[in-house]
Amino acid sequence: MLPALAYAANVVDVYRLALQNDSRFRAAQATYRADLERLPQARAALLPDINAQASATRNDVEIKTDLGIVSRPSGSVTFDSNQLSLSLSQPLYNSALFAGLRQARAEVRRAEAQFAAARQDLIVRVAETYITVLAALDNVDLNAAQKAANGRQLEVVEGRLEVGLATVTDVHQARARFELDVAGEIEALSTLRDARQGVREITGELITDVARLKKDTPLIEPDPPDVEKWVQTAITQNPTIVAARETAQVALEEIKRQRAGHYPTLDFVGTMTATDDDASVTGPGVRTDTSEFGLQLNVPIYQGGRVSAATREAGYRYGASQQDLETLRRSTERAARSAFLGVVSGASRVRALRQSVIAAESAVEAKREGFEAGINTNLEVLDAQRDLFISATDLLRARYDYILNLLRLKQAAGILSEEDLARFSNWLQ
Repeated sequence: MLPALAYAANVVDVYRLALQNDSRFRAAQATYRADLERLPQARAALLPDINAQASATRNDVEIKTDLGIVSRPSGSVTFDSNQLSLSLSQPLYNSALFAGLRQARAEVRRAEAQFAAARQDLIVRVAETYITVLAALDNVDLNAAQKAANGRQLEVVEGRLEVGLATVTDVHQARARFELDVAGEIEALSTLRDARQGVREITGELITDVARLKKDTPLIEPDPPDVEKWVQTAITQNPTIVAARETAQVALEEIKRQRAGHYPTLDFVGTMTATDDDASVTGPGVRTDTSEFGLQLNVPIYQGGRVSAATREAGYRYGASQQDLETLRRSTERAARSAFLGVVSGASRVRALRQSVIAAESAVEAKREGFEAGINTNLEVLDAQRDLFISATDLLRARYDYILNLLRLKQAAGILSEEDLARFSNWLQ
C-alpha cells in the first residue's frame, strides 16, 4: 500500500514526485545517460592502445645429432623461461574512426534533445493528469449541486401536488431528473477515483486532495501574438525536431564511416619484449631484449563488394531520416498553429461561457419564480437547471483546455519549463 499525501498537493508537487517516480521519464533518463557514453567510446578508438603480456614457461629440451656430427650442440636440459612484452598501437590516419567520432558527437546531441523532449512531455502529462482530477472533482460538485436543486424542485412539486397545484406528470418529471442526478453522482465519483489512480500511476503516490483552480484565472494571450513567429520558433527549437535533425546527421556520418572502408589506414606500432631463459642446451641461460617500432600501412584492395553495399545502405537510411525529419517538421508546425489558435479562441470562449453561466443562473431564478406564480411549468424549471449545469460544465472544460493549450504551445515551441507549471500553480487555491 502506498501512502497518501497529508496535504492538498498543487501541480508543482505532483511534477516533482513524477520526476522521481514516473517510469517513462526514468527510462528516458537512463537512456540519456547510456547515450552519453557513446562519445568516450568513440574517442577511445583514436587514443593509444597499450597492452602488456607476461608468460612463465617450463621447458624440457632434448637435442640429438645424427651421424656423429659434433659441430652442432646436443644434449637435454630442463629450465624455466619468463617473457614480458609491451605493445603499442596508435592510429595516425583512419577515416572510419574520425567519422565515428563525429557520429558519436551527433548521437550525444540527439540524446540531449530527446531527454529535453522527455522532460517537456512529463510536464504536459502531469498537467493533463492533474487537470483530469480537477475536472472530475468539478463534475462531482456540479452533479451534487444539480441533484440538490432537482431534489428541492421535487419536494416543491410534491407539496404542490398535495394541494392540487401540480400534476402527477410534474412529479414524475422531477423524480426522473433527480434519479438521473443520483446515477450521475455515482458515475462522477467513479471517474474521480480513476483520475486519482492516474496521478498515482505517474507519481507512485496516492494523492487524495489537490488544490483547486481559482475562479478568477487570468486569460493570457500568446506573446508574441504572431502565429508565424511561434511556428518558426517551433521548427528551430522543438527538441523532437532537433533530435530528428541529429539523427539525420548520424546517418550522414554513417555513410562516411562505411565509405572509409575503401581508404587506407596508417598506424604507429611498437613492441618491447624481454625474454629470460634460465638455461639452454649449450649450458648458460640467455636473456633477450627486443624493441620494434614502425609504421603499419593497410591498403584495402577487395572486400567482395561489402563496403560498397554497406555505403549504399547507409545512403538509403540517410534519405529515410531526411523524410522523417520533414514529416516531423510538418506535424510540429501543425501542432504549434493548433495550440496557438486554441489559446486565442479558448480565451474568447471562456469569456463567453462566463456570461452564459450568469445568464443561465438568472434564467433558473426567473423560471422558479414563474413556476411559483403559475407562469412557467415544472419542466421549464428542470430544463433551466439542466442548462445551467451544462453551461457550468462547459466553462470549466474551456478553462482547462485553455491552460493545456498554453502548455502545448510552449511545448511545440520547445520552451516549456517548470516555470510554466509554477505559473499554473499560482492559479490554484
